Amino acid sequence: NEKSSEREFPYHVYGKICHKDMDVIKSELVSYLKEKLQESSRSDMNSILTWVNSLGNLGTEETTEVLLKVVEGKYTKNANPRTMAIYLMIRPAQENPALYRPIFSSIVENTAESPEVRMAAITALTYCKPSSADLQRLALRTWYEPSRQVASYIYSTLKTLKNLPAAIPEYETLKQKAEII
Repeated sequence: NEKSSEREFPYHVYGKICHKDMDVIKSELVSYLKEKLQESSRSDMNSILTWVNSLGNLGTEETTEVLLKVVEGKYTKNANPRTMAIYLMIRPAQENPALYRPIFSSIVENTAESPEVRMAAITALTYCKPSSADLQRLALRTWYEPSRQVASYIYSTLKTLKNLPAAIPEYETLKQKAEII
């Protein structure tokens, strides 16, 4: 993580050691992690979670494509790694919200999807600079949502957004939108 690494030990001693755009990461590490994820047994959740987490921590465009395949269920149908993949896509989603907003919205709207995956998508959606219309659609879902768990999560998410502290200026527009909703 470019932002937090500046406050960690190795950066202070050695300076910037590596970054996500290095050739060795793009050519060797990403392909290695992707291969290991494909080799993992669909029933071995520990190894799948490890490889998904490793790919997500890199935060490159290539790894995000693999994480999308995890969310789609191409590697496993289990909700845990799919939920983790969504949470790990938050950082790339902040950089390119227009690309990820429709992806997360479609997951939220898919009632056949597991509640855990849908709730992760709700959380990720809040990092994609949602419009008032996006938040309004979320609020309306609470009226006809078949899962009480998801409906409750939507309500608590909107309430939390509404109560964000005013001291954080970057969240001010999101707070105002949530207050209106």
